[in-house]
Parts: sequence; structure tokens; C-alpha cells
Amino acid sequence: MDAVYGNSVLTINAAEGEDADAGLFGLPSTPRQTTQAVFEYCAGQHLTIGQPLLPELTDHCRRNTRAWTYQERFLSKRSLTFTANQVYFECQRMIWCEDVAGEIPGMVDYYQMENFLPTNWSPDLNDHMYKLHYSLHVEKSTDWVKYLRTVEEFTPRQLSFDSDMLAAFAGMSKKLTQRVVDADNAVSFPCPTWSWAGWKGKIVYEDIMPHLKMLSSDLVKRTKPLTTWEKQSADRTHRAPIATTGETGNFLLANFPHRLPAGWHESSGGPFDIFIGTYFYHASAPNKLHAIPTPTPHKEPKSNIPWKRIATSTESTMLYLQTPAHTETPPPTDPLRLNIVDDVGTWLGSLLLDGAEDVDVSARHEFIALSEGATPKPEIERFWSAEEWTNVASGGDAWVFFVSVLLVVRWGGVARRAGIGKVDRTKWGGLTRSDVEVVLE
Repeated sequence: MDAVYGNSVLTINAAEGEDADAGLFGLPSTPRQTTQAVFEYCAGQHLTIGQPLLPELTDHCRRNTRAWTYQERFLSKRSLTFTANQVYFECQRMIWCEDVAGEIPGMVDYYQMENFLPTNWSPDLNDHMYKLHYSLHVEKSTDWVKYLRTVEEFTPRQLSFDSDMLAAFAGMSKKLTQRVVDADNAVSFPCPTWSWAGWKGKIVYEDIMPHLKMLSSDLVKRTKPLTTWEKQSADRTHRAPIATTGETGNFLLANFPHRLPAGWHESSGGPFDIFIGTYFYHASAPNKLHAIPTPTPHKEPKSNIPWKRIATSTESTMLYLQTPAHTETPPPTDPLRLNIVDDVGTWLGSLLLDGAEDVDVSARHEFIALSEGATPKPEIERFWSAEEWTNVASGGDAWVFFVSVLLVVRWGGVARRAGIGKVDRTKWGGLTRSDVEVVLE
């Protein structure tokens, strides 16, 4: 269907109604009744109240709660949307409706002058004004940002069959990556838990912009991965290490901004000047701006060994979960915040548990270490608001140190991610831990 919507001249949408038989409001078969308030300000001058903006009107309609309909608006170059109030026309430049008489003088020329207009439709954001601002700038950002925003918009939508997750997303994936996703294969197996497609409910990628100001050598020195990665042959007789971005990234940021990786240059001005003032570009792609000058990955020589698995080695331990006092139960699709405790109930850290995951809170669970990290006190109090974290942050050091952990549940030797959390680093160091290898297949 991506080819149908992507190549169509115009897509007609029935935005309102509970099912496909609701019809198009405004046609003789489905009449509409709408009254627009008009106030006579003075002789020859009238004021009127406009109808709701299209995103505000359709964000919560039945059609926009379904996953399969997301690609219609994502891929269509032009659309004509019928609502109970009026008809909206949307293209790659603007949205027009019946209660707007003509273009605002200079608006189109202004956008053309600033080169804000994208070449295709961009994902919606919650706030309409920022939504418009973002859609006009997103073409200058990386494709990765577009992908994250698309996943955030797609995942709250509903599917009759969970196995259709990747098939319903295939059209957007093809548009964003120029790589065809085989829909037949996508529905034939359950998605892994390290992929967003393996989870029910809305996926949110936190905006990195507010945190870029925190980048410093102090932060980098306090952050390091605890995992080592390797690739393996099918019979696991051949193994080769995989370099992590943490190794090159730590070297970069520990010297940033006094020393840049080879081939990188500084540029003043970029698509999000309201957040950051300095951008970077690589000599191989001078027109593509980056917030962080990521080192170019080392290219390994080709090998005839058929690598079939990726494995990571780290530490694991067995701990318990505990429901915090005075905690309200969130909606089923929202994560549940729990305490991580030891055998005698001593608080160790906090966990976010997937709301759709069936985990026995009273049982003993396996936790594996991902990385050591540190964050300024205000940040830990803001995002991990448990009283115990506040007490940890009240010490003399300006930083709070923790270990990022993964809660895994095993069935028949297969490990499934159930939640992610943070454990106080000092307390983690006092636990009995063992080495563990996790294989991604």
C-alpha cells in the first residue's frame, strides 16, 4: 500500500465516524450542520472565530487510533480530509480549510526564502505550534530523528493482530530508509524485546537537545559501558570482538571541544539554533550537520566467516522487586515504577517495568548490568523521583552514581527483557555478581 499512497495525486480521508460506513460529511448522503460565529467590529469590519485546526480535530478521532491508517497521511503528497465541520486540504506546503479565505500575504514567500519546506510529510508532535515549527525544520535534521518521531507517533495506535506490527510500519520504514521490509516475514515471528516492535504501547524517545548542555569531560569520565560485544558463527567456534561506540565516544568527548576527530569541522548555525549554537559537519558530507561530531567507525576487513550471532558479556545478580508506597497504578500501556531491593528488603534502586509484561513482583529476578553512569543531582530527582534517590542525591558530591540494569525473564533458555532501571553504584558493588553471556539471535 505504500506505493498506492506514495504515488497517488490525492488521498481522500474520512476523518470522523466509527467505521468505514460513516461516509464523507458534507456530501448529500452525509449532511453536516456547522455555524461559524461572526461579530461586526465596526462598519465594514467583521471578526470571526475559526474552526479547529486539523491536527487538533483529528488527533483523537477513531481513524487516527488505528495503526494501518498512519501510512495514509505519512506517505500521501496531498490529502483532502472531510470532517463534521469542514473540509481540509493538506499538501507539502500548508494546510488550508473552508474557513480560511486565501493565503496570508507573504507567508509562502517567507517559507520559500528560509528554505523551511520539507520534501515529504513529517510526523506530528503534540503541540500544534511546535508541530508546525518542527515539520518545517525536520528535513534539515538527520533521518534518525525522523525515524524516532515516526515510531513515537505510530506506536500508540491499535492493531487487531499484534503480529501485524511490522507489516503496518513497513511503508514508513521503506520511505525513511529506502529499504524494503518483507511484510510476509514480518508477521511470521514475534518481535524481539530489544526492538520497539516487541512492546505494546507508546514508545517515547527523549529529546536530547536539553541535555547537550550537560556534555563535559566530567560527565564522560563518569560514564562507561559494562558490556563487551562479539560476533559469533552459527556453531560458536569463531568469535570476533565488536568495538562499541563508547570507546571512541569517550575519547572524543573527553577532549571535546578542544579536539575534534579527523575530518570533522565546526559550523555556527543549524536547524535548531534555538537549542544549540554550534554544529559540526564531516568533510565527506559538508551539507549534513550534526549536534555531536561522532567518530567514523573503523571498517574491518571482509571475512568469509558467516557471522550469525551477536553476543554480549556482562555481570548479573538476583534481586527482588517492591512496589513503592503511595504509588498509583498507571494505565496498562504505561511503564510501572518499582523499587529494586535485596534479600532483606534494603532499597538498591528503581525499575521501569513494561505495563504489558506479566512479571511476578514477589519473585526473585535476574538483573544484568549495562553501564555505569552519573548524573547531576537535579536530573536524578527529576526523572527518578523515588524518595531514596533524593536521599542519595543529598550527599556532598554534586553527582549521583548508578549502574544501569536490565531485568530479564527466561523461558526455556530464551531471555526476554522485562524492564530497565538504575541501581546505586555503591550498593551494586557490594552485591554477589556472576559473569553472564547473552546471545542475540
